[in-house]
Amino acid sequence: MRPPPHKSYPLIDGYGRVVAMFSRADALRWTMSGWPADKSLGEQLADQEPVVGYEDELVGSLADRMAAGDIGRVPILRRIDGRLVGLVARRDLLRVRANVVRQERDREILIRFRAVRSTGER
Repeated sequence: MRPPPHKSYPLIDGYGRVVAMFSRADALRWTMSGWPADKSLGEQLADQEPVVGYEDELVGSLADRMAAGDIGRVPILRRIDGRLVGLVARRDLLRVRANVVRQERDREILIRFRAVRSTGER
């Protein structure tokens, strides 16, 4: 059996706003230690201030905040109304970085090839 693809999930209020993030590890811990019968998930996570990103934000600043807070997944919000539009995981950022590095390497090869070709060197 394959594990679920995500390790954390946003908790959304009745207005579609992210109020907290919770993980599978949180659910396991609460299962093992006992869930307070008089608390909802929202109440259990009420003191959490989730780190969020915005759909128009540059990736670099989001990556910096994720690294500083050792956060693996961040909800992405629409700035105009704060509604959830997506999630970004650390692995997503690593894929973008790997793609940029690959493109830069390809560009360097092409530049070297053109330089050799224009000078007639072999």
